[in-house]
Amino acid sequence: MSSLVDATAALSVTDERPDAFDAEPGVHIKLDKRGDGVAPVEGDTVQVNYSGRVKGKKTEFDKNDGGYPFEFTLGERKVVAGWESALPKLRVGDHATLTLAPEFGYGETGDSDDIPPNATLIFKVELVGIKDRTKGSGESDRERLAQLRAEREAAAAEAKAKKEALKAASADKQNALKAKLANKGKKGKGGGKKAWAPKAPKEKKSPKGKAKKTPAA
Repeated sequence: MSSLVDATAALSVTDERPDAFDAEPGVHIKLDKRGDGVAPVEGDTVQVNYSGRVKGKKTEFDKNDGGYPFEFTLGERKVVAGWESALPKLRVGDHATLTLAPEFGYGETGDSDDIPPNATLIFKVELVGIKDRTKGSGESDRERLAQLRAEREAAAAEAKAKKEALKAASADKQNALKAKLANKGKKGKGGGKKAWAPKAPKEKKSPKGKAKKTPAA
């Protein structure tokens, strides 16, 4: 069982944070419930329960399942930039809503069909704890999370391949239609069958060996 940093170490620290504030422009934090634990710093392995959705949609595109908090190490840049910015502003036990501008989420590219380009993301997070890196490997958790990440990346790659195949098929149809119209235009301008024209009349010639008679004087 993983060992967590003792949250009681910060009980005497006064929490002067407002109910809502920006970790930096584009990363908004709303404290839904305040914890009384310590705040993590770069290099700490944090344990987080979370769910995420695109702003304006009710459907969640991701959340941790199975009763295990999601773990990552601050500073390793293995999560979206908004999390790296927001989590050090939280304390163990905090429940918060994070609103991330596109540049702190998945940016201009988005992520598969669930997250469109330039999407603002809403995350509900709970900072469960800070893992003591000297005790407990958490290997099973990491393997499970790596598998989930691999499945998500595979689904994104498959969706991208289908999109590109449909785009190529559409381009082929358009090129075929253009070629057909071009050939039709050539036929109307002398291409294909020759245009009909009347033949010029043949010049009449005098019969051979027969001279015209001169009238007698």
